[in-house]
Amino acid sequence: MERLWTKSFVLMTVGLLFLFTAFYMLYPTLPLFIKQMGGDKAQVGLAMGAFMLSAVIFRPIVGGLLDRFGRRPFIVWGLLFFTLAMGMYDWIGGIVVLMGLRIFHGMSWAVSTTAILTAITDMIPAARRGEGMGWFSTSMTLAMAVGPILGIWVAQNLSYHALFLFAVGLSAAALLLTFGAKMPFRPQSGAKRIELLEKSVLPFTASVFFLFISYGGITTFVPLFAHSIQVNSGAFFLVYAATLVLIRPLATGTARRLSLYRLS
Repeated sequence: MERLWTKSFVLMTVGLLFLFTAFYMLYPTLPLFIKQMGGDKAQVGLAMGAFMLSAVIFRPIVGGLLDRFGRRPFIVWGLLFFTLAMGMYDWIGGIVVLMGLRIFHGMSWAVSTTAILTAITDMIPAARRGEGMGWFSTSMTLAMAVGPILGIWVAQNLSYHALFLFAVGLSAAALLLTFGAKMPFRPQSGAKRIELLEKSVLPFTASVFFLFISYGGITTFVPLFAHSIQVNSGAFFLVYAATLVLIRPLATGTARRLSLYRLS
């Protein structure tokens, strides 16, 4: 049986953990940071939405380009810009500038995460694909549990300046780890048009779209609501992540017994 735990797989999975931890450190703290800047609830929603909208627009474009030019250039540049964006929050002077930064940050998030997840998938032996994907999914779930609590603790006990420095450090560490990984890549022969729409997956895409509208709304305003009732919003993300860990094996087993169509 082919090895799963190669040096490259370990480095990329740990790098993914660092990257998502940095991302989730800002998730519960950024709405409070915007309020502290003088922003209202609408501007909090716009700032969080601008990030995700930018990521949604760039992700399918990057996905097509990965097969032409390889994974590493997009990983390096994506993580470099992501780290830069993390550091720029400390220099924001107003809400309008913040919106521009959120768009830039979302673009770098789309580029880096799409390329990293694709590269990790390439490294997993076909016979151990499910196991490998389970492990790197677990790293993202762990980041979802640790990141918000760590972010809130740093912001409350140190400062937002320290928070952004922590996030920059984790993002930079993720970038450095990728340099030690080997990334197999076979460039596609001939130029192919990038297909952004595939009719067969449109029903599932629409379902996920509406699901994440509700998810995004809840996770955006939970920090503000928790703050208003004097509750640590990190507990919400911790319980959410723990539920994912508990439910995922059950859902995976059910998916094996039922068709995907019946399960959905």
